Amino acid sequence: MATPDAGIYILLAVLLALSAFFSASETALSSVNKIRLKNMAEDGVKHAKTAISLSDDFDRTLSAILIGNNVVNNASASLATIVATAILGSSGAVIATTVITILVLIFGEILPKSFAKENSESVTLATAVPLRVIKTLLTPVVWVFVLIKRLFTGRRSDELNIQPSVTEEEIKTIIDTVEEEGVLDSQETEIIQSAIEFDNISVQDILVPRVDMVAAEVNTPVDELLAMCIENGISRIPVYDGTIDNVVGVLHAKDMLACLAKGQEIVPKTLMREILVVFRSKKISRLLAEFRRQKQHMAVVTDEHGGTVGLVTMEDVLEELVGEIWDESDTAETPVQKQPDGSWLVDGDVRTEDFFEIIGFEDKDFDCDYTTVGGWVLDVMEHIPSVGEGFKYKTLDVTITHMDEKRIGKIAVRSVEENQK
Repeated sequence: MATPDAGIYILLAVLLALSAFFSASETALSSVNKIRLKNMAEDGVKHAKTAISLSDDFDRTLSAILIGNNVVNNASASLATIVATAILGSSGAVIATTVITILVLIFGEILPKSFAKENSESVTLATAVPLRVIKTLLTPVVWVFVLIKRLFTGRRSDELNIQPSVTEEEIKTIIDTVEEEGVLDSQETEIIQSAIEFDNISVQDILVPRVDMVAAEVNTPVDELLAMCIENGISRIPVYDGTIDNVVGVLHAKDMLACLAKGQEIVPKTLMREILVVFRSKKISRLLAEFRRQKQHMAVVTDEHGGTVGLVTMEDVLEELVGEIWDESDTAETPVQKQPDGSWLVDGDVRTEDFFEIIGFEDKDFDCDYTTVGGWVLDVMEHIPSVGEGFKYKTLDVTITHMDEKRIGKIAVRSVEENQK
């Protein structure tokens, strides 16, 4: 039997190397971090822009890779069969198929894909240029495959890539991971997490309720207005005409003090400024933009009937990003306190979502029209409770410990599971 020329063995090795190239480039391109690629491109890293263009057109790039990989694998199998048949005769076909399958699996699939997975960035950059050339050469064939795919799916390829490269939950997971690794401290993590969730928060989630508003009637004497500012530690007072549902403006303490300093008569109606009016469903991200645009720090919150629901300030909005902002006149309070016996003492105006997070209680089925703990308690009990009344909610045992007239002042919450231990 004739001995195959050495060139055939070289060709076999080249085909096997091409198989490894296609497998590695496929794995690297599908697992590489696009954000890091964009950062590399901005830093001028060689071939980064080419890699981004391939990644952005992943559907066609993948088609070119799969076509090339199948061609070289089939070619190597055919060539190996020819070589084996020439050496071993008719029985060589079976041996060739077995040997080439093992070689392709090890050197053309497993090893290159494992390496590319661990070194996705470097492999993506290294294969970007030759892959772009191959993709260009195979454009007519790729177009046919994309057309066939479109016929089966009924959608264009660019319509299939509508999912974001990174979801909000994935970003949160990344942040938690880098905090565990010591890249970020807990405060930095909290701020970033708050920024991510910022756009999901509505005005109704952070407003000061109507019953807690500090406001003055339009004809209130000046000395009373200044006393209200001093007593409550505020610099702005909403002013209403007749009823709190008819807020007509806002008075600034600095304007009144400026008149006093100049010896001028203080006429609240002339000093009163316009006040922003927003609906309770407005997202606080949009409210912040409106505060900046209108150069205001306070807004009255209304419902669909035009009634006053509450008040929201720039400080309330910013606290959703950076946490509680304390000034010299504020007294630090802990709205959720863990007691020595393991129970929790909770203020009624704490957001239910925040409370559940603090105590580590998860309830995917939780559904309530009210955002605060007090609202949740009233929603469950369906009446104005008295001190000592309570209810059980899943694994939580809730007891009313303090009432502020008709409002829930404080509740005590204990885990039923802890009671059973």
